[in-house]
Amino acid sequence: MWPPLARRALLAAAAGALLVGLVTACGGGGAHLLAPRLPEAELRLPPDEQPVPLHGAAPPRLIQSAALIHAGSARTTYSVDGTGYAVAVLDTGCYTSHSDFPGGKIVYQHNYSTENAADGNDVTDNNGHGTHVASTIAGNGTHTGIAPGADLVILKVLPGTTTAEANALDWLIANHDTYNITAVNMSLGVNVNWTSVVTNYSGIQGKVETLRAAGVAVAIAAGNGFYTASSAQGMDFPAIIPDSTSVGAVYDADTGGWSYGSGAVANSSAADRICPFSQRLSDSTGGAYRTDVFAPGAVVTAAGTSSTTASADLHGTSMATPVAAGSIVLLQQYYANLWGVLPTVDQVEGWLRDNATTANDGDDEDDNVTHTGADFKRLDVLAAMDAMPRPPDLEITAVTPSTTTPMAGATFSVDVTVHNRGSGNAGAFVVGLYQDLAAAPTTASTADATLPIASLNAGASTTVTFSSRSYPSEGTYTLWALADSAAAVNESDETNNYGPASGRTMTVVSAVAAPTNLGLSPGSVASRAGELQALVAGYRDANGAGTIAYAALAVDGSALRARWVRATNRLYLQGDDGSSWLGGFAPGSYHTVRNREGWLDCRHTTIGESGNDLTISWSLLPNGEWTGSTRGVSTMVQDQAALGSGWSSAGQWTVQPAAFSFAIAGSAGFSGQAHDTAVSSLTAAPATWSAGGTGTLTVRLANPGRSDERSQVLTVYDGLHPLARLVVDFLGKGAWRQGSLSCPAPYDAGGALTLSAALSPARLETATGNNSGQLLVPVR
Repeated sequence: MWPPLARRALLAAAAGALLVGLVTACGGGGAHLLAPRLPEAELRLPPDEQPVPLHGAAPPRLIQSAALIHAGSARTTYSVDGTGYAVAVLDTGCYTSHSDFPGGKIVYQHNYSTENAADGNDVTDNNGHGTHVASTIAGNGTHTGIAPGADLVILKVLPGTTTAEANALDWLIANHDTYNITAVNMSLGVNVNWTSVVTNYSGIQGKVETLRAAGVAVAIAAGNGFYTASSAQGMDFPAIIPDSTSVGAVYDADTGGWSYGSGAVANSSAADRICPFSQRLSDSTGGAYRTDVFAPGAVVTAAGTSSTTASADLHGTSMATPVAAGSIVLLQQYYANLWGVLPTVDQVEGWLRDNATTANDGDDEDDNVTHTGADFKRLDVLAAMDAMPRPPDLEITAVTPSTTTPMAGATFSVDVTVHNRGSGNAGAFVVGLYQDLAAAPTTASTADATLPIASLNAGASTTVTFSSRSYPSEGTYTLWALADSAAAVNESDETNNYGPASGRTMTVVSAVAAPTNLGLSPGSVASRAGELQALVAGYRDANGAGTIAYAALAVDGSALRARWVRATNRLYLQGDDGSSWLGGFAPGSYHTVRNREGWLDCRHTTIGESGNDLTISWSLLPNGEWTGSTRGVSTMVQDQAALGSGWSSAGQWTVQPAAFSFAIAGSAGFSGQAHDTAVSSLTAAPATWSAGGTGTLTVRLANPGRSDERSQVLTVYDGLHPLARLVVDFLGKGAWRQGSLSCPAPYDAGGALTLSAALSPARLETATGNNSGQLLVPVR
């Protein structure tokens, strides 16, 4: 619970005699106080608002009233339930044994009424009205109130006079801090219909003003006398007091028709229709005396008094008022969670009214009263919370050094960008820069340097520049930045001021030694027949392990170039344009990158590091027309400091033919037609391969045409990856060829292996027409 706030001094009591008036419950089960007495006459009691269903419709439960104002969504979305706050209920008392009021929920109780032998300790509810109201606000048992975590203060004032009400308010003025009472519910009145305060019974107006000034919202029922007042605008007292939060009633759903004891009749009902009994006063007519908000007041189900789990279904502005009081507590809690202070009542009413749903009086009401045609505000607690201003929320969005690979002992600058993603402006704060922390900094960390920022508006970003950073020796270091490092700004999130989340890594290198290129390993230059061509290249950086930025290999100059980049750990093959790099796949992944001159198989390419040495086993397959030729191979390396070895000749590569031979057969008796070489069949032996084992793929080529075929390229694939490529120089008309290839199974577990073979014209990459075949081999 946030600490009690400093409260304003109490207003001085007004001198002179005070008038005493009647207080009556506004709605519900017919609860009334003694008749108010003015010096000249006694006021009449209002008719009971005991409803009679016209069509026998079953009323909804309290949860439906809460759903209309999105109370449940507000509690879940913003993690509020009223815990740590208390609401005072001035009513007929409370059945404190009901399951809705578990132990400790009622933190204080007192009887100011004439009932229960005027025993100050006995708040027994002989009517049920006050029990129902308290359950609606904070029930947490059989029924779930609007703010189920809130505490309750029960002040029994009914039956009684406005003097009892005034005495209870005096106690609240003196004790609201002690019990953290931030809202008061008064579902009561004196049976009048005023458009301004005519008589200030028992000085109640000043007491309500005092509580409002102290941040305590006083929610009061607007009254149930609209029908009996011949549909004239107005409200009961004390709801007419401008500093109260006056509450009218709407239906929460279609529950059928209702007839009320006052004579008001709703032929039918629907959500947001104003109840025919509810008193109302529009902005245009009442000005500051207007009805502030409307809330669900029929049909509301909450605690009854017949048993510890009893329910009661009640109608009235008495039922709408606790819905508003509970909503106010949720708003107060959320604001205090964000800002650390309680909002003013003006702020709370502003959020409720500015983000309310419009309930027009007369657009769809179906009843026996005359409508004002005015728009009224029906509260939506979730919308009010959504619109509530958030504190500033500072976050580092970028830490950008002038270089990420500085030389040892050299200086460099660092730009740090701070963003305020909250909806509140931030005042003055400082940004701290931290070098080589093992984890994200906190306000307890010691900054290596700080820079001030005078202010940062909501949604804005700003950048500060730290200069003259340096590291004395080689190694890997981390830069961190922390916004508001001195914790000067109250933020909605105090844990996310640093960034990036993993820090900014700095690799410090020496300026004296350039990397060296060890070249291709001896004995690995010549490829082995029938396999992908593997070239093992070794590189060394004199500045230490982990400082190489990339390494590359070239075959025949620019014909076939492969490259590994440390920053991305990706393999690339240079495109046919000689500048762009194709691919971007991790070593060992199941991908192949190709250009016109050959293939880089990522699956079989491996990267190894030890000490200052980097070893790459490049898995390459050149264009099939290279078979039997010798190609020149060279390598190159560059480190993080952009120092490189340049291309250097590393040896010769003798490209061996694949172990894939064809037997030439004579005419197959094909009918005469244009040449059309095709992969006529694929067969595998055995029919099912063992996981991790090998098998044999037999390929049959046929030319059923009338012309000889020349310069075809046969490619055999394992999945999407080439196992072997072979130039078929000649296949005569009507002839066929057949050959077998030993294929490794790439799977260690069961599955299926796709083997395929395709023909394409020499130097082209894509097979067309029917020049391909495919076979699915089970693997066990």
